Amino acid sequence: MKRKSTPSPLFPQAFVVCFSSLLACACASASVLTSNDSSPSVIWAVPAGTNLLAGAVATPTPATVQSPEATATSWSTLTDGNIGVLNAGLLDKTTVVTPAAGNQIIYALDTSGTHSAGYNITSFDSYGLWNDAGRNQQKYTLSYATASAPTTWISLASVNNGTDSNSKSSHTRLTDTTGVLASNVAFVKIYFDAGQENGYTGFSEFVLRDTPATSVTSSECNTVNTWTLPTGTNLLAAATPTPATTPTATLSGGVYVGQWNTSASWSTLSDGSLGTPSPNSTTPDSSQMNTIVLSNNNSVVTYALDLSGAHSGGYNITAFDSYTLWDDTGRDAQRYSISYSTVAAPTTFTPIAMVDYNPSFGSSKTAHVRLTDATGYLAQNAAAVRIKFENGQENSFCAYSELVLTDTPLTINTLNESNSTNVWTLPVGTNLLGAAATGSTAPNNQGGTTSSSWSTLTDGQLGPVALTSPTLLTCVSPSYGQSVTFPLNLTTNIKGYDLSSMDFYGAWDSGRDDLNFAVSYSTWDSPGAFRIPLIC
Repeated sequence: MKRKSTPSPLFPQAFVVCFSSLLACACASASVLTSNDSSPSVIWAVPAGTNLLAGAVATPTPATVQSPEATATSWSTLTDGNIGVLNAGLLDKTTVVTPAAGNQIIYALDTSGTHSAGYNITSFDSYGLWNDAGRNQQKYTLSYATASAPTTWISLASVNNGTDSNSKSSHTRLTDTTGVLASNVAFVKIYFDAGQENGYTGFSEFVLRDTPATSVTSSECNTVNTWTLPTGTNLLAAATPTPATTPTATLSGGVYVGQWNTSASWSTLSDGSLGTPSPNSTTPDSSQMNTIVLSNNNSVVTYALDLSGAHSGGYNITAFDSYTLWDDTGRDAQRYSISYSTVAAPTTFTPIAMVDYNPSFGSSKTAHVRLTDATGYLAQNAAAVRIKFENGQENSFCAYSELVLTDTPLTINTLNESNSTNVWTLPVGTNLLGAAATGSTAPNNQGGTTSSSWSTLTDGQLGPVALTSPTLLTCVSPSYGQSVTFPLNLTTNIKGYDLSSMDFYGAWDSGRDDLNFAVSYSTWDSPGAFRIPLIC
């Protein structure tokens, strides 16, 4: 008997085999999205991928940056891959530079080879750091020039990332709703504007990337709040939100969050309800408003996922859905960033996507945004998810009715076939299971009838057509509950493999050709945590 499975994209390091008996609405126009964060400590992770500035030719003005407090004098500090160091709360000042107002630096990107027409830039990240809250504010203007017009500068964004009195570290991320900040870029200029905090600010790193975003955002809206929630378990329902309650910030006119009896609990957003307020009522009905939550500018909620049982290694997230609802068109927009942390690095949050959707359909009062990813996973080994409602909420705050996070895997196609001759053609290509296998115990050899070595399963031999006892040594016959692990070779593929298929073969003279097992896998960054079985 033969079984063939074709899974959705995965990036495993090892395998374990266990044996056992609509009204469509247009999105808002494209725009640059600015996400500003700050923290009392360095909690940031440099984005994955190539930093285009690291291979660029820098032309700074002045050539050597000022060093008023023994800070670094070389502009290359900004592209060394180090976002700065705080030792016991004290800054290693050699990890930052302190530009003065009016300083600038121009980066000529490497346009050799396939990049003669420039780069399509997808994101820009900047990091600030100081001993205290007095010099970590970021203030600069980012602009670019193209390969075809190298002397014409086009402004991308003006950044002014103010921080609170407790923060020593700051991070600004620039993206665009289209996925591309700028096209055909050959030069990038960073100008440090007038008004640097207390005369100069500590900058630790700049990162420019052209890695295409793989997250896919779909947006829709209507006037009647008729949506169907995604199937599968909402991981946020069993998660622990922090803070447990929503912030109470004063808005213009003295109106507080919680007005009209809106909910003060983040758990309302994972209760399985799309909200009950009538989207066509003239004024909010206070008896129904407790099914929605109002988001303030810059409010943040972090959901710690349930890692008990089989999920000690985290979750592979496949989709995120968000829903808004109001009695008129004034608070149904969605504007937030979503990021995640892993089991291995629970305090380091990696961006997933930035959402900025304000329905252009004139009478829309409810909206739905769905995030997926071209690879099949928005995030892998996720332990927590953070949602930040960015500055610029429609009319100061928006009304959210539900958030849904799912890890429902994509369908795995399984082909089962059998014959009486054991005549099969092995798949072409390299068998990744060629590495030495480690079993819980050696396979049961049925008193010497079958093989006692797991390597028999990956020797490239299907066994003879005439299946008699002397030739059953080409088979293994595991007992119930046994398992075998195949570590994949990561010498070249250091982050694992994108698997396309798995094939399994069984044979016996009669009565023992049934295939009954479960397959699970681990990833390069969490090799000891095996995911929920792929197939059984």
